[in-house]
Amino acid sequence: MSTDSVQSRRLTIGVPRALDYYAHFPLVRELLVGLGFDYVVSEPTNRAVVDAGTSYTVSDACIPVKIFHGHVESLFGRCDALYLPRLVKLRRLKHDGRSFRETFCPKFIGLPDIVRNSMGLETIEQLGPAARARRALRRRLRLREGEVAPGVRELPVVQRGQGGPGLDTDRPIVLDIDIDLTKRLGTLYRVANQLRRLRFFSYPRLYLTYRRALRVQRRYENLLGAGLSPREVLAVIDGAERPERPPTPRGPLAVVGYPYLLYDRFLAAGVVERFTKRGYDVWTPWRLWKDKRALALGARVKSRPLFWHFSNIVCDAGLYLMRYGLTPEQLAGERLSRRGYLYRLARKRPGAHDTPIRGLVHVTSATCGPDAFVGKYLELTAKRLDIPLMVLQVDEQSGEAGVLTRLEAFCDMLERR
Repeated sequence: MSTDSVQSRRLTIGVPRALDYYAHFPLVRELLVGLGFDYVVSEPTNRAVVDAGTSYTVSDACIPVKIFHGHVESLFGRCDALYLPRLVKLRRLKHDGRSFRETFCPKFIGLPDIVRNSMGLETIEQLGPAARARRALRRRLRLREGEVAPGVRELPVVQRGQGGPGLDTDRPIVLDIDIDLTKRLGTLYRVANQLRRLRFFSYPRLYLTYRRALRVQRRYENLLGAGLSPREVLAVIDGAERPERPPTPRGPLAVVGYPYLLYDRFLAAGVVERFTKRGYDVWTPWRLWKDKRALALGARVKSRPLFWHFSNIVCDAGLYLMRYGLTPEQLAGERLSRRGYLYRLARKRPGAHDTPIRGLVHVTSATCGPDAFVGKYLELTAKRLDIPLMVLQVDEQSGEAGVLTRLEAFCDMLERR
């Protein structure tokens, strides 16, 4: 194989279908494609992925982290690098005139280190400076493609720790990128600093690609607010027709939980879709994700925010849906108006024209520390307001039959009630 064919091949970035995938994958995909990379996504979660992830992690780890390891292993041999972001902060949080620190669960902050140490992977920093890293990656591609054709000059050998034939060529390297949007352009520089080691591009090109990716992400969030699932939203972004919402004669039902639990068909047995088929208008926290006024009203029910980003969104959405119900505008797909926000702020109770929810389902994973706080907030509020509550806890031992039995029993109770 010639040197030109090696250099013309596009590097492939692997994206695990877990954790942050359900929240920010459109932004990541647009960023990688715009910068000239190919990408590959791991297969949907199945029993083989769960078993593989369990073998790499300790028994006390939560099921989303175990599944993430399984998705990483399924990408071995299919990509040259792995996109593993270190999520730190995404927004500045203010509550009642005070500023609070909001970060991510430790499993998000330490995820690249956990995967690197438990699976024996190399990070992009260990490949050295940008030029040396690109040379090492080209050599890695050449080793994977086979022997070098006669007459082609070999690339210089790089010592171990800087990339080269001493590394396992079947395993990708780790892109450990810190995501802290409170530092504004600092995050853009770190993304560029990491990706430029794989392929050279100008900073203006990165900025334009990043702005285009943000527009795609906003469209993704708006379509989630319309009640579509991430799978349906991605199909619409790719050019498919927008699916029609089925009739919901049984009224609104709140189903709250983290996105990597609610939208993983294997882990939560498709809980959102199953309630929709039963005739309920399912409201998840991600339908209220961009409705800042609604989430702000839910946040006022708490004495102070929680420490974790996803936990605040889930808790605020659940408290708002239980305490205030839904307005006709929200049921029609619009956001809460400022007039409606001020009305609820003054009355502190649902208006006569609001539609209350039928019940609330909290999907959580076993051994999840932040969910212990979220669950207690939801439980106390549901008991005080006399709203039916079901806690659906999942782990690697959960079977689809057991989950379906509980869902059917809860639906029967709501219908008799």
